[in-house]
Parts: sequence; C-alpha cells; structure tokens
Amino acid sequence: TLPAMTVAKVADKTSNVVAGDVITYTYTVTNTGNVPLTNITLSDTFKGVVGGLTPAFGSFTTNTGSTNTGNTINVLQPGDVAVYTATYTVTQADVDTLQ
Repeated sequence: TLPAMTVAKVADKTSNVVAGDVITYTYTVTNTGNVPLTNITLSDTFKGVVGGLTPAFGSFTTNTGSTNTGNTINVLQPGDVAVYTATYTVTQADVDTLQ
C-alpha cells in the first residue's frame, strides 16, 4: 500500500492587487496513492498565521466513492480530487508591505 496526497493552491489574482480586492484561493486535493485516505481537513498558514485561512469544501471533481461531511473529507478514494476555496480581502497594509 502507498498512501499519498497532493494539495495545490492557486490565487485568482496575483498582480495589480489593490486594497479592497477579494482574492479567491482554490485548493485542489488529490489522492495520488493507491489506498483510500480518511478524515482529511484542510487549513492554510496564511501570512504566518496557522489557520489564517479556512478553506471551505466545494466539490469532488473526480469521485469514485469519496464522501465528505461539511469541510472534512471522510474518505478520499485513490485518484479522486476534491476542491476547496477560501477568500481574502486585501488591506492597505498588505499593499504597503507587498504581501
């Protein structure tokens, strides 16, 4: 057995950001192993703060029997893909410090 998982994070806007812009982050969670993974929760260390963003479960884009309850993936079957999103509103301090 080989448990494995990848998580990719993409922002919908990465340049010319101004205060007040709302950035949507999309997280793609893929079971790249050959066994089911269980009880997966996703959090993001954002701007140095553990749990600074709380991604919300959106959907399974590939699902061969995976299940979720709220934001927790109960079972992620091999090859299955789940998508989460989180948003952040840019502050003037972010712009000033180029974060």
